[in-house]
This record gives sequence, structure tokens and C-alpha cells, in this order.
Amino acid sequence: MDAVAYVFLLCGTIVYQKFFSKWTYRGIFILAQVLLVGFNLLDLIWVTRLNVKLGISDKLFLFGEEVFGPILMRLALMPMLILSAKLCPPGVEATLFALNMGLSNFGVSVGRYLGVFCLEMFGGIEGPEFKNLQWFVLLRLRTFTSVVATRSIVEAS
Repeated sequence: MDAVAYVFLLCGTIVYQKFFSKWTYRGIFILAQVLLVGFNLLDLIWVTRLNVKLGISDKLFLFGEEVFGPILMRLALMPMLILSAKLCPPGVEATLFALNMGLSNFGVSVGRYLGVFCLEMFGGIEGPEFKNLQWFVLLRLRTFTSVVATRSIVEAS
């Protein structure tokens, strides 16, 4: 699936260039965050097996996530990268890009460790039952929306 994700990551860049290059950075950021919240609800649908009840197989459902996930992530990332490039002094663009990517990768790693910690706290999230997994997905979604709401309140002040 990684190959498919990388192809659609490139598609996300093309979509940004074609449709969103004239938008404000704030507008793109808000749209991307709203779309990401909706996209993260798909995990809840998958965990509760609602996709099977609707007649959508797991393989098709996960393929859809592999397609649209990278596009949304690129849409959320592009404004930051472009704004950084515009504000960056000449000659250090590659260094700034490497710093941005390094911090992004660090954030992903910290998020994974925090996710494992939360899974341990919840308990009951071991196969084959996965009793409390839907609560973990809801917690993750709640945390995500809280970060977006907090950022919006801070920017409005």
C-alpha cells in the first residue's frame, strides 16, 4: 500500500497547485483540518465494523484510506512549506525544509509513543476482541479537534 500512498501524495501536491494555490494559507489550513477530522471518523467506522454492515469490504475501505489520507496530509502541509519558503532568507531553503521535515518526523514519533501509552492506559485493546478500541479512536479524534479549536481561539485573541 505504500506505493499507492506515495502516488497519491504526489496527487495531493498537484491538487494543491491546481485548486488551492490562490487561497489564503489560513483558509487552506482550516479546510484541511475540517477534512482531516472527517477523515479520522473513518477509523471509527472501520473499528465499529460499520463499513461491513454497509457492504464495503475491509480491503476496499482501507484502500480508500490509503488514497485520500496522503492527499489530505499534503493539503495540510503545503501552506506551511510554501510560507516557510517565502519567509526564508535566500540560500538556506534546503536547511529550513530539512528542519521542517525533521520536526515533522519527530512529532510523528512522539505521537506514536503517546498512542502506545494511551493504549496501555485503556486496557482491553488486545486481539482478538479489541473491546475498548472505539474509545481510543474517539479520544484521538477529541484530542485532534481540541488542538484545532485551541489554535483557532488563540489566533482570534
